[in-house]
Amino acid sequence: MRIKVRSNFRELARGQEHRGLSSDGEFYVLGVDEENYRLINRNGEPILYPKDLFEVLDASIPSGWHFHDYEDGEYHLQPARTAEPGFYEDWHGSDGDRVAQAAARRTLREELERLADESGKEDQVLIHEALSRMAWISEPRPRPTDLQE
Repeated sequence: MRIKVRSNFRELARGQEHRGLSSDGEFYVLGVDEENYRLINRNGEPILYPKDLFEVLDASIPSGWHFHDYEDGEYHLQPARTAEPGFYEDWHGSDGDRVAQAAARRTLREELERLADESGKEDQVLIHEALSRMAWISEPRPRPTDLQE
């Protein structure tokens, strides 16, 4: 799935800054919910952004994605390997678990590489751009105390 930032996204953002986006930037989508798209932003981070900031260039859903809907109308659509609750919290290191953070970062890179292998040329370009933006973010090294647990 490919999307493009709308040229008037700053106006549509209603005062929110939305760092990591630029006018008319194209992105490969890593996940969808009822209100947002998840993408690797210009800072190399997998962040949720409101759908109304984008136009859809290609709505194709890749193989291996997991759809989960909830009784209240919410839903999540994303690669199965990133669909586990807490995956992105681990990626960001929200609870300080550096081993889980390193594993989540490896998993996301591997998933993007898999998607690139299975995608058409236009998607491949965007996926490789996302991987290169992520490259500066190093995997955290576990502390000796992390390994003893």
